[in-house]
Amino acid sequence: MNAIILSLGLLVCLPSLIYSQAVNSVDSLENLLSAASDSDRIEILSQLCWELKQVDTKKAIQYGEEAYTMAEARTDIRNMGNSHCNLGIVYAMQGNYHRAQEYFLSSISYREQLSDTLGLAYGFKGLGNIHQLLKEFDKAVLYFKRSLELYERKGSVSNRLAALNNLGLAYKEWGEYDSALKYYDQRLDLARSTGEKVSEASVLNNIAGVYLNQRQFKNALFTYQQSLRIKKEIGDIKGEALVLGNIGELYFEMDNVPAALDYFFQSLDIRKSIDYPYGVMNTSIRIAKIYLEMKNTEEAIRYAWEALELAKKINMVEPQKESLQILSEAYEQDNNYAAALIYFNQYSSLKDSLLNLNNIRKMIEAESRYEQMNMEKEVKLMELELSLKNQELRKKKGVITIIILSIGMVVVIGIVVAKHQQNRIQRHRAASTFYLKTIQNLELEEGKLKNELERKRRELTTMALDLVQRSNTMKEVRKELSVLSYSKRTNEFLDKLSSLQKMVGYACRQDKNWEDFKVYFENVHQNFLSYLKSKYPKLTGTDLKICTLSRLNFSIKEMAEILHISPESVKIARHRLRKRLSLDTNEELNSFIIGIEMEKR
Repeated sequence: MNAIILSLGLLVCLPSLIYSQAVNSVDSLENLLSAASDSDRIEILSQLCWELKQVDTKKAIQYGEEAYTMAEARTDIRNMGNSHCNLGIVYAMQGNYHRAQEYFLSSISYREQLSDTLGLAYGFKGLGNIHQLLKEFDKAVLYFKRSLELYERKGSVSNRLAALNNLGLAYKEWGEYDSALKYYDQRLDLARSTGEKVSEASVLNNIAGVYLNQRQFKNALFTYQQSLRIKKEIGDIKGEALVLGNIGELYFEMDNVPAALDYFFQSLDIRKSIDYPYGVMNTSIRIAKIYLEMKNTEEAIRYAWEALELAKKINMVEPQKESLQILSEAYEQDNNYAAALIYFNQYSSLKDSLLNLNNIRKMIEAESRYEQMNMEKEVKLMELELSLKNQELRKKKGVITIIILSIGMVVVIGIVVAKHQQNRIQRHRAASTFYLKTIQNLELEEGKLKNELERKRRELTTMALDLVQRSNTMKEVRKELSVLSYSKRTNEFLDKLSSLQKMVGYACRQDKNWEDFKVYFENVHQNFLSYLKSKYPKLTGTDLKICTLSRLNFSIKEMAEILHISPESVKIARHRLRKRLSLDTNEELNSFIIGIEMEKR
């Protein structure tokens, strides 16, 4: 039963508390209450209920009820559910199981309103613990499995580890050891794969407990020692005390009472050193029972009294009942029948208060209401599921019909497309033959045009060179005539000489020769000059001539001879042309003109 109560203590019903990390002591939390806002006050009250659950259950209930009242006034469904979950845990630890069940059921109803998957899992886990404490293992397993399903859907690794542990504990107490080991092994594998050392040590302790119940003492001791080693490594002092106590139980079952007491005392010393009253109480009860069996009534009474005082202090009924029973039996062994009767009456009174018919009736009614509500929901879900399945079936029939029609259409379309494709291929073949011949003809035509263009370029170059040669010849003639003009001459000679000079001057005029050259140039470089003029309308006739000769890569000297001007004049003309064309100083004129022609094309 201690393991079940411990499991209840580990239930987490407060998903996010403002002060849970910053404040650890009850006094500090109580000091924060006066200055806290309403929303923060609810959180602090809930945390106080949580902190006091193993120290002072009466006060824990007081804080839990106050938290619920404030949450209800604010219609704060989340904190209403949290408060009732906490109160369920506290009442379970008191031994008041019917009240605990009522609060867990109420917590579940609030969390259903919020569709709070994790909250529902916590509630089902609490109900499972209650049924386990009542030895109703079939119901406990049912609720624990619901909790595990929800954790697997939306929960952390620690949530799933805890759920597997609950199932293992329930099956162990039920006597279904194979099922217990099955869930413990799943928990062990998950803990090791995720590096959860605390959980690994805990499940090893539980597996050892199964071996103990099966009286496989060697396996139990080995597994307990594994658990104890890990707990020491990770500094889990409280867990170390738990395992030491369990080893004490093992030695007691092996009839080695001195060794059993040695381990119980080690556990008790640790629990006292860390101020763990709940653990001290349980260990003291166990030691008292051993001394009672050993007929050592003095020690039995001593440890039973210690346990009873702690149980009263933390307001836990079940441990009080056990302590009173030990005291009654111990005084009876001492033949102190008056004292034995007093404690027996106290024990009986406490036992009757826990098992009265009214409490049982309330528990049955509460569970019946929940089961009825749950069944109605399940029926609605089944009806909805059936309706969805019928809709899905109708959809599938429709889809199958569409698929069959689609296949038929695809076949018909495929035949038509194949025939069309065949005709298309034939047309493409004919077209390809025609295009091939056309391309061959075009290639022949292109070759002829290239040859013609090359011939014209050669003629243009020849003509340009001829112009240069004629210009040079005329210059020489004029030079010689000028020399003759200074020789002795008659009137007739002078007349003829003058006539010859005029003829030579006329022959040296470039306009007619240039026009012929321009026509030839335009044949080779079609529309080049007109395109250039349209793009740069400010170009003069001299500019166009410079552009033409530059396109033919003539040097400045050759340009001067063709244009009958000096090379300096050509340079000046080129400089003016560059300005009109807006050329940069580092940009070549010839390259720019070639680019213009490429642009025209």
